[in-house]
Amino acid sequence: MAFELVVSTPLHFNAERTTTIRPASGPYRTFVDEGFVLSGVEVTVSDREFGHEHERTKTLFLSMAEVVAVANALNGELRLWRDQFDWAHDWT
Repeated sequence: MAFELVVSTPLHFNAERTTTIRPASGPYRTFVDEGFVLSGVEVTVSDREFGHEHERTKTLFLSMAEVVAVANALNGELRLWRDQFDWAHDWT
């Protein structure tokens, strides 16, 4: 069974942003003959902007410790960040 979270953010005209989060693991070599595998999530963000023919895609691995730290901070000392809002910007 596969799990993923997809968040689509439609913007003006043909522009949009899609974020996909999936379970993942990240192996790290810690010594010559030793390693460690972190469990976590893979976050992929695809942006399609006006005037660009192709999407730009970026992928990042976050360990579960990092995900939990961010979630806890957003519910605690960084709660103010959750109150941010988007706005339209005119470049003309």
